[in-house]
Amino acid sequence: KVVIKIDPNDENGFQVDVDVRKPLQEIHVNNTDKGTLFTDIQFEPKTYQVEGVNWLRDLYESGYHGGILADDMGLGKTYQIVVFLNYLLRQSKYKGDDGKRVLIVAPTILLDNWDGEIKKFIQPQFLDDKFRVKILRGRDLSYRNLKRKLDSGKQYNSFDVQNLLLVEDAPNIILTSYETLSNYQFAFADTAFNFDCIIYDEAHKIKNPNASISQAARAISSLVNFSVLLTGTPIENELRDLWALFDVFDPAHLGSWKHFKKEFIAGKQVEVDTRLRARASHYILRRLKKDYLRELPQKIEQTHEITLSNDEANHYLTIKNQGKPALERLHALRTFSLHPALLADGQQNIDLHNFTKTAKLLKLLDEIKEGNEKAIIFVINRSAQDLLRHGIEKHFEIKVPIINGENNQPVYVQKTLKNFAQIEGFAVMILSTLAAGVGLTITEANHVIHYERWWNASKEDQASD
Repeated sequence: KVVIKIDPNDENGFQVDVDVRKPLQEIHVNNTDKGTLFTDIQFEPKTYQVEGVNWLRDLYESGYHGGILADDMGLGKTYQIVVFLNYLLRQSKYKGDDGKRVLIVAPTILLDNWDGEIKKFIQPQFLDDKFRVKILRGRDLSYRNLKRKLDSGKQYNSFDVQNLLLVEDAPNIILTSYETLSNYQFAFADTAFNFDCIIYDEAHKIKNPNASISQAARAISSLVNFSVLLTGTPIENELRDLWALFDVFDPAHLGSWKHFKKEFIAGKQVEVDTRLRARASHYILRRLKKDYLRELPQKIEQTHEITLSNDEANHYLTIKNQGKPALERLHALRTFSLHPALLADGQQNIDLHNFTKTAKLLKLLDEIKEGNEKAIIFVINRSAQDLLRHGIEKHFEIKVPIINGENNQPVYVQKTLKNFAQIEGFAVMILSTLAAGVGLTITEANHVIHYERWWNASKEDQASD
């Protein structure tokens, strides 16, 4: 695959002249003056959302190359970005068919959600005059694909940018997925797009600096004025995750990976947390839900312990003690904990009352139904999803939709979410922690059940929020 190769800043650091910018520590992170930022917006902002938009505006006006908005899931990162976009589109350089544009890069499942959120947050009388949104999907670009060649003879994907802008009425906001950005990165680097700002939603997708989507992000961001990275989990596994995000929009700030590792990771480091916070401060804004619970609905967490019956416990011990490799036994035990029927072929017509854990699940759902409320059940195992759907539909005589990696087509997802929202009273939806916990906005359910646990707690928290 031919790519615009910008390698991660692994070895050699560099410095840039930033004397013309005001010091980073003077960037406002607690400016609560709404000014005229929210005059075109449908909903009244929370105080911390005003601070977030003012922070982005200050970074932009001060000549910095971007920032990382790392608020907890549920604090309204999308809302803050839509307000910031509205601020950008007021600027004279965004006016006209040849004006500046914004590129929003998001997981495929969220493209229609972004379009919907813009329409939701901007007052209708300002929407058509100011926001011209176009979603560029890979399948839509395939018929525009122009196989071009480098001098070396290698081919790469591209398309006629000027023709696209002409036939699509010169959109000023382009929405695309990470995969489409990577596949058509030469086209997105075309100066005809005239991008001024890039928004990376769920930016932890580019935490691997050697991945093709990360290479594409570095390449395109190097050509634009301002990049905003949105993620509720800036550090998922290791400190390199955070370094990789900075390497996309301001590689000079944390330096090369070699330098960063020496300063913050290698050997016995003193006060790493304090020093790294000081370095990243004002370039990254992170607010936690626990600090703003007074402005948000209360979240109550409960753990329900399950005591297996004697027969179930004996079955469990039989699996544990059988003479098979350890990993094979662990996998079987994990599967058994979802439902013993998953260990055998044929899972139709399973009565969920016949296993302690699924019986408890039904009891919880009975209580939710009594309150005339909705629930989301997170399950990763595909067979377990089907088993639970069949059992719940049989018990409650309702339809239970599933969203997972196999059916994340935008049309299906949006239709499923719309139908779920329109149901009055009790309803249940099954989601995959991995495939669906990527920023989907589902506000109708006030009960979340993690039937199958995932090892990464931050992924679970993000899915719940």
